[in-house]
Amino acid sequence: MPEPKRTGVQLALYTLSVLLLPVFLYVTWRVESPWPRFGCILLAFGCQLVAKLLRRRQLNRFERESAAESSVPQHQVRVSAD
Repeated sequence: MPEPKRTGVQLALYTLSVLLLPVFLYVTWRVESPWPRFGCILLAFGCQLVAKLLRRRQLNRFERESAAESSVPQHQVRVSAD
């Protein structure tokens, strides 16, 4: 059974973290205060962290479901003694 694909939320979080790179570069170039840079970095790392945690939860759920399916016999044939 193949692994589940990434969800739309996970992909959106990864995309947002990548799109924050030009924002970070612009803020670094234009703003003298370190706080906006710090905020951009925290937001990007937060997006990555949440996406990875969602993926780990998704894979753990997938492993539990596949383990449960493998432990229950799929086709139990009942043979009656006549």
